[in-house]
Amino acid sequence: MQSRQKKRSKRKKIIYAGILVLLLFGLFGFMAMGMFGNKYLETPDLSGKTEKQAEKILNDNKLELGKISREYSDKYPENKIIKTNPEKGERLEQNSKVDLILSKGPKMVEMPSLYGVSKDEALDRLKKLGIDDVKVDTRYTKNNTAKGLIEDQNINPGDKVKIKDSGIQLIESLGVKQVYVPNYEKKSFKSAKSALESKGFKVVVNEEQEHDKIKKGNVISQSPKAEEVDEGSTIAFTVSSGAPKADDKDDDQDKGDDKDKSEDKDEEATKEYTETYQVPYSGKDDKAQEVKVYIRDKDNPGTSAAQTFKIKDNKTVKIPMTIEKGKTAGYTIRVDNKIVADKDIPYDF
Repeated sequence: MQSRQKKRSKRKKIIYAGILVLLLFGLFGFMAMGMFGNKYLETPDLSGKTEKQAEKILNDNKLELGKISREYSDKYPENKIIKTNPEKGERLEQNSKVDLILSKGPKMVEMPSLYGVSKDEALDRLKKLGIDDVKVDTRYTKNNTAKGLIEDQNINPGDKVKIKDSGIQLIESLGVKQVYVPNYEKKSFKSAKSALESKGFKVVVNEEQEHDKIKKGNVISQSPKAEEVDEGSTIAFTVSSGAPKADDKDDDQDKGDDKDKSEDKDEEATKEYTETYQVPYSGKDDKAQEVKVYIRDKDNPGTSAAQTFKIKDNKTVKIPMTIEKGKTAGYTIRVDNKIVADKDIPYDF
């Protein structure tokens, strides 16, 4: 009987001891949670925030502001946070320091001058700066820029431009637009002038002359004619002022006869001659060359160009001259100011 009671007492003690141990473990766990439960936390997401905003968020989370560094960024504006170290979501202890990487904005470079260089060279220069997204359009030149060269750029040289999404646009020249000039000889000058000016040509009248076969206001001659020339070129005309007026008075008939004889004599004293010459093209890369034709004859002293045009290939030119009896006429042709032809034509050619 006593033995049985002793066993029960011993069993109770063991049970009580177990309960006590469990209570002690529970108390220890509770105290540990109180002491260490909030010791670790996650790094907050600070991307897109300012340094001041980030510092407040860190303080609210029992963290401290660490080192500040800066990097270029196309995504985040200048002075906004790109990322942190440790990165967002990483675990760290309370009062730890969090480093911030702030944006310096997009990386910028200085826009170079690309005027007058080839398209390939322009793109290569930009590529060396890290710029690949470049738009190139083409158009006929407005500034006599040779075909294939850059005539314009939408960003001025020296301006700052982003490496990515630069928005650079270049204009590649197609050269001077060639426009056909019809032959208007014996036709109305007024109509010719209107048609040519509508195409962008400049029209000038070099001279008005009497003509017994071409009525007043019509074209006697023009230069150039029946060929393609640079858009905006000058087209020169000689226009008829009508037939010579006859003198109705009998007492002036002799004077008229004398005048006619004098004119006939003048006509016999001059000859009309037209030289045909092929101007050679010596340029490179389809670059236009300027041609000037100087005429020395009865009506031209040869000090100023009678014809001026541009070529990108060999071109045949006609050179009309009036040669006085006993004298010589001549012409000089210059290409880019270099003489390529110089010839004298005698009266009895």
